Amino acid sequence: MKVLIFLTYGVSLRDWAESGLLTRELELYKIISKKYNLDFTIISYGNSEDEKFLIEVDKISVIPIYKYIKKSKYKLMNFTKTLYVPFLLRFKLKIRFDLIKTNQLWGSWVAIMLKAITFKPLHIRTGYDIFKFSIDEKKLLYKRIFYYFLTQTGLIFSNLYSVTSKSDLDYIKKYYLFSNSKLALRPNWVQVDKKFPKGTRNNKILMVGRLEKQKNFDFIIEKLKNTNLFLDIYGDGSLLEELKLKAKNIENIKFMGKVEHSELMDIYKKYSIYLSVSDYEGNSKTILEAMGSGCVVIANTIPNNTEIIENDINGILFDKEKDNIIEILKNVLYEPIKFEIISKQAYQKIANNNSLISCSSREYKDYLHMLNLKY
Repeated sequence: MKVLIFLTYGVSLRDWAESGLLTRELELYKIISKKYNLDFTIISYGNSEDEKFLIEVDKISVIPIYKYIKKSKYKLMNFTKTLYVPFLLRFKLKIRFDLIKTNQLWGSWVAIMLKAITFKPLHIRTGYDIFKFSIDEKKLLYKRIFYYFLTQTGLIFSNLYSVTSKSDLDYIKKYYLFSNSKLALRPNWVQVDKKFPKGTRNNKILMVGRLEKQKNFDFIIEKLKNTNLFLDIYGDGSLLEELKLKAKNIENIKFMGKVEHSELMDIYKKYSIYLSVSDYEGNSKTILEAMGSGCVVIANTIPNNTEIIENDINGILFDKEKDNIIEILKNVLYEPIKFEIISKQAYQKIANNNSLISCSSREYKDYLHMLNLKY
């Protein structure tokens, strides 16, 4: 079986490598190719340099679009050129494959066009609802309209349309047509140790993520000043300098920068508490990773978080507008027995539902289902 994987529009393997995510993002396909003898071809928005990232990887190859199409300095021109990509793959490069999968909805128009000219089954994967996010982020009206119709088009033409949370599933069923027979709930996968990770953990608070408005880092900086609670923030983003300035005279808050994903997985295991104060999220990978690493996750009460966390069972939910976050943090830090119970319950939930092994098996079954083959 040969599977064609389209990366998110504009994303290359080089981008994955520079963000420290290359090894993680490839892991699912490495497992599937080895276990089930599948071949994967990745369609990336990079140039010939992308090929070097897969030199030593068996059964996974890459076709970098900008090796065959000249990249323009104008965004609209590059967008227009994507309309040629399906014909490039089908008639010039003559790529052979059995099914198509997208890594995200953004860019799915290329995969939809390719399906239309090859009649191959199409799986559109979404990590979050791009239309709903555009409303939360107050995007311009024309962008919201485009995202809505892209979602609807994806639902019409795909054989399988997967979301990572029940919240997104219910939202699509409510606001889109032709969704019930195509929709599937496929939570994000994370790397989980075979046994609960033991070891000494520090009494600092850990936060990981893009330094953007959505994540509310400014909120927690304001709350933690004039306290004796220590916070380490891992990540990068457009608000880095602004947030550093806001925390300039606060010695208990440190910006640790961006690290490789493999290093981050070890970092989780050094902390007792993982904190998330985002206003909106998809099926948060960092929350899943923190829980799978034995952290006590304290997260804002938003729909997608409540699907992952059972309050006081495998994590702690709070309302950032009403609850005293400092008091909650201190209670967890100073109640080690409660911490141990919650952390073990968190680990077990992720090991059962979000491990790479269980999710790779589910992914392979989806491929067979789209090709009308038996498992």
